[in-house]
Amino acid sequence: MTKPITRLLSVDVFRAVTMLFMIFVNELSGAKGIPGWIDHVEAEVDGMGFADTIFPAFLFIVGLSIPLAIEHKWHKGATFTQIFLHILYRGFALLLMGVYQVNMDSYDKNNWFPRPLWAILATLSFFLIWLNYKPSISKTVKTVLIIVGICHAGCPCPYIQRPS
Repeated sequence: MTKPITRLLSVDVFRAVTMLFMIFVNELSGAKGIPGWIDHVEAEVDGMGFADTIFPAFLFIVGLSIPLAIEHKWHKGATFTQIFLHILYRGFALLLMGVYQVNMDSYDKNNWFPRPLWAILATLSFFLIWLNYKPSISKTVKTVLIIVGICHAGCPCPYIQRPS
């Protein structure tokens, strides 16, 4: 009998801290009066700020996490095809969420919802669509929640003005 794979707390903590710092430096970017060491160093300057260390940390933890995740799926009995399809599905989900999040700044003021409300609803939609639902939730409830998430995420599209 094989020993069950356990999560590595150090990897989870490093991932969480990296994500926290990513949000922190992105929100501070362009703000006035922040200490110089926190922000990105200008391209023509030979140096490195705190913000310049976050993306390499992110790449490191992603590179460390992927083999662990694949090993965990193998251990649970997934086939190569299942793992490959899961990677494609997760990649598509991340790209779609990225498109919505990156374009939040171009949200039209004449849209269906106020921008802050739409941003909250779009983020909630992502949770409804890609949440790892507990097995105790019925398939019908899960399907309804996913459909609700899809309906909001795509309609009304944030870049289409409401009719006058």
